[in-house]
Amino acid sequence: MSADAQGLDALARSGWWTAAARAWESQRSDRLFSDLWAAVLVGRQAVDDFERAIADHGVATADLHAVITRFFDDFLLRLTGSDGVQQVVLVACGLDTRAFRLPWPPQTRLFEVDQPEVVAYKDRTFSVVGATPNCERHTVGVNLDEDWADAVCQAGFNPAARSVWVLEAFLYFLSESAVASLFDDVTALAAPGSALGFDAVNPDMLTSPSTRHWSQRMAAIGAPWLYTSDEPQAIVVERGWSAVVVETGERTAAFGRRPYPVMPRSRSGVARSYLVTASRV
Repeated sequence: MSADAQGLDALARSGWWTAAARAWESQRSDRLFSDLWAAVLVGRQAVDDFERAIADHGVATADLHAVITRFFDDFLLRLTGSDGVQQVVLVACGLDTRAFRLPWPPQTRLFEVDQPEVVAYKDRTFSVVGATPNCERHTVGVNLDEDWADAVCQAGFNPAARSVWVLEAFLYFLSESAVASLFDDVTALAAPGSALGFDAVNPDMLTSPSTRHWSQRMAAIGAPWLYTSDEPQAIVVERGWSAVVVETGERTAAFGRRPYPVMPRSRSGVARSYLVTASRV
């Protein structure tokens, strides 16, 4: 863990691990994306720690991170490109650098929402290295258990206009009630025609011999996995969204990598990672 992450709460520190995974992926000759800013943010130590974990447990975890990141990269560029959505909101974005690394269409307005300490660290680091975003970037430093929706609007978000939301690599750290409240807030802010993407895991992800090391690692730093679901689309469908769910490794979410074998949904006892995309009716 980078020294810069010390003093942050466990959920915030988990963002360093995700960024280290992206930095590690960017070093591969067959990389699914290039995130050179991730290494700048997390430092060499965090990338080395991730590499040691890969050596201990295999490359499947790294492939899973890479597939999820690339899936949502393509999702966001499609929505802001051919679909013409101009507002992007990344909730609990951690050390996400999409504002700087993706080729956004003109007029894209991107809102990064995370804890004030995380936002301040990113802004400070980007300022030092002279990084320039490829879109109109707005940062919103607020805790999700506060009135974060009002803070996003105060930062310039227009709830009357279409938007695209991504909630990536963090829902499993929340309680079921917190996840429900979060989707209530997103739904209230999303105008008809808006889009949403998020990832989720099933309960077997926490106990399977091939995947439990990840949840155990997070529990050890005080960020246990709490929220799991076998029907992850249900939580947004019941709030008026139409949704599509795919499992990582399926044809539209593989990119030449198969993080874990894709078994029939009828087979029990299989660790599964889901990617959900939804449209606001």
